Amino acid sequence: MEQDIAGHHTHDVLDRVDELVKLVNKEFLFYEDQKDCPGPREQCPDNALMASELEKYMTVNMVARAWELRPRRDWYVFIEDDTYVIWPSLIHWLRKKAKRNQDPYVGSVVMLNGYAFAHGSSGFALSGALIERMLQKHPNPTGRYDKLARKMVFGGMALAKAMEEVGEGVKQAHPMFNGEKPSTAPYSQMHWCQPVFTMATMTPEEISSVWEFEKSRNDTSLLQYRHLYHQFVEPHMVYFRKKWDNLSSDTCYIGPDDQSSAPESVKSKQKEESQKNIIEKYAHRSAATCARVCEAEGLDISAAEFKSLTTQVDRGQFVRQKYEQKAKHDTLFKLNRRCFQWKYEDGVCCTSPHFRLGNPIPPKEKKERDSNEKEDKEEEDEEDEENEDAVVSGWFVKGISDWVNTMGDCALEWKDPVVPK
Repeated sequence: MEQDIAGHHTHDVLDRVDELVKLVNKEFLFYEDQKDCPGPREQCPDNALMASELEKYMTVNMVARAWELRPRRDWYVFIEDDTYVIWPSLIHWLRKKAKRNQDPYVGSVVMLNGYAFAHGSSGFALSGALIERMLQKHPNPTGRYDKLARKMVFGGMALAKAMEEVGEGVKQAHPMFNGEKPSTAPYSQMHWCQPVFTMATMTPEEISSVWEFEKSRNDTSLLQYRHLYHQFVEPHMVYFRKKWDNLSSDTCYIGPDDQSSAPESVKSKQKEESQKNIIEKYAHRSAATCARVCEAEGLDISAAEFKSLTTQVDRGQFVRQKYEQKAKHDTLFKLNRRCFQWKYEDGVCCTSPHFRLGNPIPPKEKKERDSNEKEDKEEEDEEDEENEDAVVSGWFVKGISDWVNTMGDCALEWKDPVVPK
């Protein structure tokens, strides 16, 4: 919307959408309601579905308007209102590393319905020369691309089509352009020494906390993923958390009695029984046996010796002693770790080759009920609470700490943009 926010003027990039497109698409009724609302925006009618539909028409129009208002710049960077930008890192890359002629359209690539396009909330960059070529081919892009956007799921897909028509496809510049936030970034070899340009879907509180961190840094080096981990994740690393989802979902172990009830998305990632070691064969039984999968990764565990131990305490101590013995003298063992965290729920254990904090599991909403309904629903509410408690996420804190210490300080690892596969 055309308005002033904190002293900055914003432009309405939908005001030039093709009139026929406006006429036949109901989301533009919502757009007109928003324009006509006389009160503060937060008090105007809201409709998340209509707002998301309108976004499809914004991207190409936004690019064209940026060129109109600030023509012939070397680079144009586009972000959303929930995107956080690490400006020193991004500006350094655009000025000293990026190749405008070779990589004129870069971002965090999404593949959908055969289209490769830049994820909007991660931000993306276009060279001025590429935008000029697009506008030379289609001086009035609204007439062509607004109609095309109607058939698209996201506006970025229409932009990708526009770029394709002038001979350029988007190139992958992930993880520098990044669709995660500090709490959900998958820290690992691929997300450690690399610089960070953007973070996506950030809340106002998260934006403020990263901004304060940036301002408080005494270090003049460019921000890397490892800095985000040490500041925002490491202080919260514990052995396990109930009612928590740390997003572990890469390799799963499902109990025989839970095969029929497990989601297909989990079944597709389960390890075959014939490929499991002795530790993995027990992984589905409890949160403790699930945690042991990461603790035992890379260790030579005798099945006979392990089964001879009759208590979980003894088995846990046995595995931990094995780990300490190997970690004491084997640097590559610590560095090559591929199991850092786990999640256990209803006979299903899933592990992950990276570590992240994740999110609390939101409690299920309980509607107000009259006295007759309350008695009937008490058992259902208790069952919901038990199901929430049953979700346990955990981290192999020792393994993570050893990996982090072994990695140590590292130089910036710039990633050259590549054609997405």
